[in-house]
Amino acid sequence: MSRTYLAVERALNRRVVVKVLAPELLAGISVERFRREVLLAAQLQHPHVVPVLSAGDAGGLPWFSMPYVDGDSLRQRLERGPLSTGEVVSVLRDVARALAYAHAHGIVHRDIKPDNVLLSAGSATVTDFGIAKAISAARTDGDRHATLTQLGTSIGTPTYMAPEQAAADPDTDHRADLYAFGAMAYELIVGHPPFQASTPARLLAAHMSEAPRDPRTLRSDTPVLLAELVMACLAKDPADRPQQAADLVRVLETVTSSGDARAAPAVLAGGRIPVGKAVALWAAATAGVAVTAWAATDVVGLPDWVLPGSLGVMLAGLPVIGITAFVQRAAHRAYTTTPQRTPSGTPTTPGTLATLALKVSPHVSWRRAWVGGWLALGTFAALVVGFMVTRALGIGPAASLRGKGEFGARETVVVADFRAPAGDSTLGPTVAEALRTDLAQSSSLNVLT
Repeated sequence: MSRTYLAVERALNRRVVVKVLAPELLAGISVERFRREVLLAAQLQHPHVVPVLSAGDAGGLPWFSMPYVDGDSLRQRLERGPLSTGEVVSVLRDVARALAYAHAHGIVHRDIKPDNVLLSAGSATVTDFGIAKAISAARTDGDRHATLTQLGTSIGTPTYMAPEQAAADPDTDHRADLYAFGAMAYELIVGHPPFQASTPARLLAAHMSEAPRDPRTLRSDTPVLLAELVMACLAKDPADRPQQAADLVRVLETVTSSGDARAAPAVLAGGRIPVGKAVALWAAATAGVAVTAWAATDVVGLPDWVLPGSLGVMLAGLPVIGITAFVQRAAHRAYTTTPQRTPSGTPTTPGTLATLALKVSPHVSWRRAWVGGWLALGTFAALVVGFMVTRALGIGPAASLRGKGEFGARETVVVADFRAPAGDSTLGPTVAEALRTDLAQSSSLNVLT
């Protein structure tokens, strides 16, 4: 995207970095518009952001300068060998803080990658903030709608490019940075990016259509929370990712702790599941179970209690959905809301309900609710199967007379008339005929008439 030079600012006798746009990007670039966009990025002042010092052009060649950071890039550090889990978390936490600050000020990076992360004095800083956006915005009207594929790697790098950015979606926003963050984090953990291909086109296609492997399958010592966060960031749909970089910071700050921290990525995603959608899925499942139980009772000959029993199991899931929705929403709000501070500057603690929701959220999750529901239904089905088997084998209280060997197949029975009270000559024959009719429906009996 640019060519980098180390220079000395004579007025202050300090080393600075001067970056000049690559010649292949100059066609269709408005130098003045580029300068204005860079000046917007220059407003960023944060410990983990390398600031822009100045910008201009020399003979129509746009340039900008930044402070010289005495240290290696994250790319150079990766080339020396894998990072420890502690190093990975530390770097990612600093990068997430930089993204959170920039996004809060309306600046999107669009080219997060190890080359743009500098390491110095035990911390990480992100460079080139807003430059890719400035190049895109500075393109003249005739060139502004060129696709990212046409621009190659000029605006964003295919290895870390979000699907919507690769597709040149005009609605691409700050969540593309979160995807690139996830791709970079994946590389820090396992030693290579989530997708690898021989050409940029195939690489972009992989971002849009292929699912990455869980980093824990490639590096077993990866904390569960960290792996879940990375996979959440790599979601194809921006709506399925954490929605703010501040969410990443909160999760990364709890990676090495225990307890409710493990549920953070699931909570960040689960809090967005509409309750109406969950209830609709439950209603559809309940209807399916009811139809199946009714048909099995009529066709297979299941006991009459199977239908109400199965409906009872399904109805028991409704309060579970309500409780799960409440816990996940409360925990999501606690994770994503910036805590208020007391007059002394210390953050306030969450309320009682929020604290309780955070504690139980690892156990009261949507995944556990669905799995628990299917397990309950499966257990009920197993009980029905067990009942039918014991009845057929003549075992236990459910055993049938035929199963016990009391009579053989198509046993002949005679039903005599019942004795009725004096004065009612029709009651006895009527009851006897009703019993004969009922017994005649059995495939195991032959009723003489």
